[in-house]
Amino acid sequence: MPKRLVILLTALLSLTLYSSLCSADRLKPGDRLARLEFQDQFDHPHNLEDQTNLVFFAKSKQAGSLMTNILADVSADRFSKLNAVFISDISGIPSLVTRLFVLPEMRDIEPPILLVREPEKVAWLPREEEKVTVIKLAGGKVDHISFTDDEVTLKTILGLLPTDSL
Repeated sequence: MPKRLVILLTALLSLTLYSSLCSADRLKPGDRLARLEFQDQFDHPHNLEDQTNLVFFAKSKQAGSLMTNILADVSADRFSKLNAVFISDISGIPSLVTRLFVLPEMRDIEPPILLVREPEKVAWLPREEEKVTVIKLAGGKVDHISFTDDEVTLKTILGLLPTDSL
């Protein structure tokens, strides 16, 4: 077998193994949430706990904006009663922009927004480009994972709309 072909096959095999290992590390139904601490938009610490029933995760600016717009109409008490958390990855935003614009906007929102400043901290969370990840939990374990960019769907999940709106 020619040397170039062996190198090419080895590289392809390595890439395949690497991609399967990366995807295997992502959260899936049946898994428990990692116990991590996050700071919210008010610099208060929060932990993911076994009582958490619902996790919303936004990796992109579009998904984050969608969630923050919806949460602007949700009280902290209502969000807490749902045992819900919203995790927003702001790691790609320059720190000056975060300090001057992003955090002041987020501080107008009552429910805590758990902030990710190091993307590797949430590399295990599943995501789809430009969509909000919705993770439903039961007894501390992942029951269902979905992805949406639909405002009506997110508002229905939060109980802001009747379920027959879907």
